[in-house]
Amino acid sequence: MKTLSLALAFLACATVARAQEEQLPTAPPADAQAVQKINALGGGAMPLAANTNLLSVNFSLAGSKIDDAALESLKGVSEQLVWLNLANTSVTDAGLKVLAGLKNLRRLHLEKTGVGDEGLASVKGLAELQYVNLYGTKVTDKGLASLGGLKKLKNVYLWQTAVTDGGAAELAKSIPGLYINRGIDPPAKVVEIAAPTPAPAVAAAKPINAKCPLSGKDVDAAKVSVYKTQTIGFCCDNCKGKFDAEPAKFIGKVAEFKEPAEKKEEKKKDEKKADGKAINAKCPLSGKDIDAAQTFEYKKQLIGFCCENCKGKFAKEPEKFIEKVKEFKKDEKKSDAGNVFNASFSFDDPINKKCPLTGKDIVAGRTVEYEKQLIGFCCQDCVDKFEGDPKKYIGKVKEFKKKKSSAPEEILFADPINKVCPLTGKDVNVTKTVEYEKQLIGFCCDDCKGKFEADPKKYIGKVKEFKKSKKSSSIEEISFEAAADPINKVCPLTGKDVNVTKTVEYEKQLIGFCCDDCKGKFEADPKKYIGKVKEFKKSKKSSSVE
Repeated sequence: MKTLSLALAFLACATVARAQEEQLPTAPPADAQAVQKINALGGGAMPLAANTNLLSVNFSLAGSKIDDAALESLKGVSEQLVWLNLANTSVTDAGLKVLAGLKNLRRLHLEKTGVGDEGLASVKGLAELQYVNLYGTKVTDKGLASLGGLKKLKNVYLWQTAVTDGGAAELAKSIPGLYINRGIDPPAKVVEIAAPTPAPAVAAAKPINAKCPLSGKDVDAAKVSVYKTQTIGFCCDNCKGKFDAEPAKFIGKVAEFKEPAEKKEEKKKDEKKADGKAINAKCPLSGKDIDAAQTFEYKKQLIGFCCENCKGKFAKEPEKFIEKVKEFKKDEKKSDAGNVFNASFSFDDPINKKCPLTGKDIVAGRTVEYEKQLIGFCCQDCVDKFEGDPKKYIGKVKEFKKKKSSAPEEILFADPINKVCPLTGKDVNVTKTVEYEKQLIGFCCDDCKGKFEADPKKYIGKVKEFKKSKKSSSIEEISFEAAADPINKVCPLTGKDVNVTKTVEYEKQLIGFCCDDCKGKFEADPKKYIGKVKEFKKSKKSSSVE
């Protein structure tokens, strides 16, 4: 559960940019108990974006543990739920009846579930639905027709389903502008399915290859797929299905295949994107095989991931994880002397070969950076234990080089000066620290650490252990103390007690709020609400202007 929680911690951040592109509906705050119930099941209910009550729920990380009974928990957030991921779960057609009440649902992942035609009947009333992924389900043309009335639907994924060309074409006719991906083209490209046109006689020609690219067996002339106007043969329907789902992954094994002529400049630019082929085979965060549909371009190189969650984490902090992609080609820079060097060379591989907790061989992607040295582990459980108390285990890493005790600066930074996070009041995680004026400040998580780094002066007054430098003027010291607590005791929007971590500085006075929602409304229009803060003292300058 701890691993799952860590994996979900960045989900909201990973989806904010995409959410901001949509015109989001409004909804009242979700029931706290309902959200807790979803999280207890492994659903990871997260805010969809800043200043909104809308939610994203991802049950895919809990996998087969999620069944029809678990979906009952969604009733408590029926107004707030906008994105729902049920991929790889054990839900059935019967369980999807709960979805009929999710009036604001826009994105729905059902890939690799036992859902079929009957289940889609429960989806046909979701008027706001824009995206649905049915990859690897039991859906046929009959079930697909249920989506014909969803006029806001934009994207449908049908890889490895029983849907035919005719069924896909009928749906495309019903919804103008709809994009359908049946796995015929590379996953990186979503193609629009139009009404089928008669194929030229050459489409049914003899396969260009004699051996199946997946099994190496002789091809069956009846088992073929047309890829970029060339007929590829397979030994069985299973191999054909795998190729249809990810042609870019296997086409390189067809020696007879001839790439269509392209302009050199255009080919060099779009080669990786068009083929949807990532430079890596293993996810840099989990160590699992990548999903060809989950990619992110970083410095003109396409990085693959095992799931949308890992992709989201990387998108937020690519520099934190890029070192784990061994296939990544780093930009070479020249020093003043003209020599070529790579600033990140020391982090390519862990310094150890055996896990310090179990003694087993380490696994790629299971690493933690500690005092500028990369430590490897055999599993995520060991990673979590080490991050919780690195000093307890670092002695077991024989390859670890300790800092020289003679350096006074290093002694100073051995441990954070504070025990509790200045933003949340929770215990600090000793691996989440920031150096500020030669003192090491600890935080409970990366989110709090990031907020502090963005505006340290706003939060440093809350670190009681912090010793201000003598250079700081008396005026500065007074301002830090003043920023420790808001001037008001109750929220100006709701009248509830303020949360000391939910504050906004307005005309050099710290205003407190009960929640992020109220804080966001104030920031959007402070003049509308400032009059409700009785403790607020207007400046003489602002008074004369008014």
